[in-house]
Amino acid sequence: MGKPPFKFSARTRVGFSDTDAQGIVYYGRYLPYFDLAR
Repeated sequence: MGKPPFKFSARTRVGFSDTDAQGIVYYGRYLPYFDLAR
């Protein structure tokens, strides 16, 4: 269990326009983040 589950990671900053009033990322914006990580 000492190994991380992924071989890579992609760091990005979530924009204000991608969040709702509580600061949680809107589910409709997940796919562009997946595409960015690809």
